[in-house]
Amino acid sequence: MSIPDSTFPPDLRAALREFELDQEPVLLPGGSTGNYRSGAWVLKKIRATSLENDHSLELAAWLAGLSAAVAQDGFRLPPPRQTGSGAWITPDGWVAGGFLPGQAAEARDIPACIAGIQAFHRALRGVPAHPAMQHNTTAWGFAHAACWGERPAALQPALAPLAGALYALRQPLETSPWQLIHGDLNPGNLLVAPGLPPAILDFSPFWGPPEFALAIFANFIGPRQRDASVLPLFAGIPGFTQLLVRAALRMLLVVAALDGLRGWEHSEEKWAAECVIAYAQRQT
Repeated sequence: MSIPDSTFPPDLRAALREFELDQEPVLLPGGSTGNYRSGAWVLKKIRATSLENDHSLELAAWLAGLSAAVAQDGFRLPPPRQTGSGAWITPDGWVAGGFLPGQAAEARDIPACIAGIQAFHRALRGVPAHPAMQHNTTAWGFAHAACWGERPAALQPALAPLAGALYALRQPLETSPWQLIHGDLNPGNLLVAPGLPPAILDFSPFWGPPEFALAIFANFIGPRQRDASVLPLFAGIPGFTQLLVRAALRMLLVVAALDGLRGWEHSEEKWAAECVIAYAQRQT
């Protein structure tokens, strides 16, 4: 029995035709905007800021072409699918990629995920930044720049003490050369399956040292899960404590830019910032 079109976004059927897919779509769990599986393929609609960048539609097409070309050794990427006319993205903003097996990463998967993230970023060495990455005025673009640069002149009073403590903990840091990195490595964007390398999903392109991507992952799977016990697993990463300070500061500045202070006293971001401050102070 077919499912009524009213169950789906109004332009999903058109996207299925564009990608020449004929199996009935199924809404997948997770994802901020809705992912739909049609047979062996997953469709996702990209909006203007879906990739934490104002130019996400342009970047999504670029990343699809990049994903199709990059050699996968030690990690998996969803194979992108072109439309019947050879485009990576439909006029309505839909992209399609192969369905990959796996479950969202958990604490026990951290060593495998570290290896996969490192392999992924080795494969990206030498890829030049897309011009659209240079003018990111989203909250994420602001926070990414400010966690490495100067403290913003004004922050909400509730955030200012934690941001001040994190800025005070920053020290000069030598890193690997800056390059294209995945700036949103939360556990849901890393799929783990027996006998397979980790799969990396929903590439949000930023420019930074590759070790910073590992610190972003560490902050997501540790402090933001209210679990500081996993942080020693990352201790072998050069400059990890300083990178973690910047990763926690980055998320705090996202909250500041979005003015996302509802429920702040009990929020994961407040706990994470306090956790990272305590961890970094113990390391000094």
